Amino acid sequence: MVLRQVDHGAMDWLETASRFALSEIQTPEPGAGVMVSRILELLLIRVLRLWAKEPKAQASWLLGAADPAIGRALSAMHIAPAQPWSVAELAKVAGLSRTVFASRFLTLVGQPPLRYLIGLRLDKAAELLKRTRQSLWEVAEATGYTSDAAFSRAFRARFGQSPAQWRKNPLLGQA
Repeated sequence: MVLRQVDHGAMDWLETASRFALSEIQTPEPGAGVMVSRILELLLIRVLRLWAKEPKAQASWLLGAADPAIGRALSAMHIAPAQPWSVAELAKVAGLSRTVFASRFLTLVGQPPLRYLIGLRLDKAAELLKRTRQSLWEVAEATGYTSDAAFSRAFRARFGQSPAQWRKNPLLGQA
């Protein structure tokens, strides 16, 4: 992440907050850990805001999350990825028309809403396959698929191997 066009006020703020965090680290007093944690959270949020304003900021879930309407839809998808979401339902969650929602989502996130949802579901499935002993059908169902065949096809297309192969060796399918 590179910030090219940062106003001096923002840089002063970042520098002051960084010095404050460093001071808390170097001379810890009671509650220093909490102070440093909160300062770092604020720094991260500020840097992400500045980055999102960059003229060449790439479309990503991060830009989408920064937009209140698209952020609501992203949250809904992340909270309930197995729900059979439609663009119309996600637009309703976002409080936008279907057309405005789809267009803004694509601009900010860089892919259509349902393609993003498929990726989210498959990433969750990959994690479930690594962490649990759930059957392939249970993983498919937990991630919104109504057939294990459709799940296996989509999984293979994304990760280059079947869910069973992934479970045996998840590192093989990672780029």
